[in-house]
Formats: sequence, structure tokens, C-alpha cells
Amino acid sequence: MEFAVLLWVLIWIFSALGGFAYGRYVEYKKHKLTELHYQRLKQGEEDHEPLTVESKDENYYKIELERELANKKILEEEISLLKNKIANPDNFQTKYV
Repeated sequence: MEFAVLLWVLIWIFSALGGFAYGRYVEYKKHKLTELHYQRLKQGEEDHEPLTVESKDENYYKIELERELANKKILEEEISLLKNKIANPDNFQTKYV
């Protein structure tokens, strides 16, 4: 019985700490968003899209563009290999399992 009470108290304490940590995280995100908003206003930029927690910075889009270009290059190489394989089937061995 004492173990169950101790377990219940520990669960209650950890859930309270988790709720507190989540609340602090949400407040931190709000603070960062308002900070970003004021930086944009200082730079004279207009707000064309609302700031949200999911707002991405410029580096994120650069990384995504580089990733897309790398994927495109890989796909182009695979397509050229397949075209060569179709044009010259004797140069490629097929494996039968």
C-alpha cells in the first residue's frame, strides 16, 4: 500500500514538473516570436505572413533548396543510367534470384 502511494506521489510530481516545463517552453517560443517580429519591424520589413511557431528562417529554406537540388541530381544520374541500360542491354548483367 505504501509503495502504491509513493508511486502515485512520484507520478504526480513528475507530471507537475512536465506541465511546468511545457509551459516554460511555450512562453519561450512566444518570446522568440515577438523578438523576431520586432527585429523585422526595425529593419522596415512588412509583415506579409503571420509569425507562427512553425515559421522558418532563411537558412532553413537554403538547406531545403540544396537538398532538393541534390535529390534532382541523383534522380538525373539514375535516369541516365537507366537510359544507357535500355540502349545497351548487353553491357549490363541481370541478376536472377
